Amino acid sequence: IAQAMGVLASRGGVDMIIVGRGGGSVEDLWAFNEEVVVRAIAASPVPTISAVGHETDFTLSDLAADHRASTPTAGAQMSVPDRADVWERVTAFSLRVRKAEQYGRETLRREYRLAAGALSDPRPLLQARRYAVVELTDGLVEGLRGRLREGRERVADLAGSVRDHSPAAWVSRKRGDLAVLAVRAERQTEAKRAGLRRALEVLQGKLAALDPKSVLVRGYAIATHRETGRAVRSASEVAPVDAVDVRVADGAFGTVVKGRKE
Repeated sequence: IAQAMGVLASRGGVDMIIVGRGGGSVEDLWAFNEEVVVRAIAASPVPTISAVGHETDFTLSDLAADHRASTPTAGAQMSVPDRADVWERVTAFSLRVRKAEQYGRETLRREYRLAAGALSDPRPLLQARRYAVVELTDGLVEGLRGRLREGRERVADLAGSVRDHSPAAWVSRKRGDLAVLAVRAERQTEAKRAGLRRALEVLQGKLAALDPKSVLVRGYAIATHRETGRAVRSASEVAPVDAVDVRVADGAFGTVVKGRKE
């Protein structure tokens, strides 16, 4: 067991090591209490799961490992996420991306309408200014000629005031504020959308890693009984002259069992 731990730890591409065996007597499980095995597990740079015996069985390997599983089956389930759970998370993230995009568009529309509503029609104000200028001019013409210069100065002052408070300038400033608001909202929406997309890509990558074909590409194979079609999980499930079909990444081939080692 210690030698196998060393081989796996030195081999690249190993994400998790499960150390364990099925139930048995105290003597059957005692190897997992040996110092050399416990030290090998504790020194492993690769995360390890101790899955020895049943729930009631307890060994020193359980203390040295990163995690303890009650059975080998529980260890396998602990190391590999459930495909249905991953798919559910991918679906949930996709829904969140769509909702975020919809919310961003609605927010931009709402803010645009609010900002646009603040821009009142400048024509009534401009018309009122024009009436004031006309009335003042008529009064100056009807007044004394001696006050003509003073009247002209007042008209000039009023014209300058109209320019300083021009509705067109006020509208231009409001439009500039609206443009800045639109750009800011678009950047925030794009940043949120990019973050959700990255999270979605990570989950899709994990989902692809769970595909059985991905396992075959890494050099593993799936063996099945030709007669029953059931997967061969242990050497004890086959006997000499049994016909077995073996599937690899790029195809499959048949073989006949000549002997077995347990």
